[in-house]
Amino acid sequence: MVMGCASEPRDCSLAAVNEDYIGSAVVDDCGNPYDDGVSGTDMTAWQAAQTCTLDHAAHQQPFLVRWTRQGIEGPISGAYVGLVRDGTWMLSAFDQSAQITGALPPTRRDSCSDLRAASSPCSSLTTNLCIDCLGRSAADTCRP
Repeated sequence: MVMGCASEPRDCSLAAVNEDYIGSAVVDDCGNPYDDGVSGTDMTAWQAAQTCTLDHAAHQQPFLVRWTRQGIEGPISGAYVGLVRDGTWMLSAFDQSAQITGALPPTRRDSCSDLRAASSPCSSLTTNLCIDCLGRSAADTCRP
């Protein structure tokens, strides 16, 4: 299934796909820890984003958290979204990795049955907030 791509040219940026997916739902912003003015090195911001995300998921409170980090071939972005759709609590993980060609890469959404703190010690706070998407299953992809 292709998502968030109703018209040409398709904007499959993580921000556009998140906006399309969330729609008119009201979600709490758990932050963008990379956007701390210090190239994402403020571990306090990453920890706060993780705590906010896990607390909201545990209490089924709508939220959005997103991050970007520099990969070898370009930026790597991700997000977790929790919201209620048609009366059902839904958790999603979004991923977008740069492509060596320089073209805008697709953004993938996976469904999660739950979000949990990754087992310690976690060395990937700036990769995925040290959060595991349990019961991950592919949901859809936006392809530019």
